[in-house]
Amino acid sequence: MHTVAISIAIALGVAGYVYILKSIQEQLQIQHDINSKLPPDKQFEPTFWGFGARERFRRLQKELLPESPRPRRLRRFQLIGFLLAGSGMLIMVALLTKHS
Repeated sequence: MHTVAISIAIALGVAGYVYILKSIQEQLQIQHDINSKLPPDKQFEPTFWGFGARERFRRLQKELLPESPRPRRLRRFQLIGFLLAGSGMLIMVALLTKHS
């Protein structure tokens, strides 16, 4: 029984990380699409993704890619990824604390 639960937890964690990686790829694609519409001196290339960079990213998305389905897809991948990875971690923690 424990082996099955551990396998499920690992599978959920791996699936979550795959979705998180897919969301990163989607975000980079959105950034590429934004930069293709901006002049070279105004390109969006943040070195740190703090609050200001995220706000500018969202503003540029709305201005330059208003009808793009990518932002919804990005949020969906992020949500699914964190839910799956979090579920896998919670199951693993529950299993480890139950038998300690």
